[in-house]
Amino acid sequence: MRDIRYHPLVDCDSEGTEKIPMFPTGDEDTVRKTCGIYLREVIPKYYRLCAVRSISDETAQSYTIHCPYCGRAMTQISPPGDNRRLGLYCCPDCK
Repeated sequence: MRDIRYHPLVDCDSEGTEKIPMFPTGDEDTVRKTCGIYLREVIPKYYRLCAVRSISDETAQSYTIHCPYCGRAMTQISPPGDNRRLGLYCCPDCK
């Protein structure tokens, strides 16, 4: 069994739409206290975009989420579950 990893996301452009992951941690509470959105990696190389506060689907769709391993833009492969558990992403190069 593998531990769940949480990757805090930070903006890498002035518009706030390019999101890059920082170093992963196994402590979700710490990530939730320090950043507004993050990636939750339960299955290796597949990431659920999560938000501390509700985010509309339109706002989430405007984000470009980069891969924690290679840095390339990831592809959304499933729709959001709700306004806090957003789309599921994977990297076309790393999967």
